[in-house]
Amino acid sequence: TKHIIRQAIDQLNSTSVTVETIRTLMNETASKLPEYSIVMQFKGIGPSLGPRLMAEIGDVTRFTHKGALTAFAGVDPGVNESGSYA
Repeated sequence: TKHIIRQAIDQLNSTSVTVETIRTLMNETASKLPEYSIVMQFKGIGPSLGPRLMAEIGDVTRFTHKGALTAFAGVDPGVNESGSYA
């Protein structure tokens, strides 16, 4: 049992190192893009979330206005103006 637990710990440690290596490479790659400095200034965005956010959004110039990006992200609640409610 001890041997199996030690193997599991070694695998978790190895996975952790791999994840950190990938995060570092993602940040280095993202930092070469022109929007990197803007994204990194957002509150709550760090070296892990920033590159992931940029990867999800892709080319930000395809959004004509901030509402389009908000809708893409799925955080636009929408407005119900079509009628009255009882």
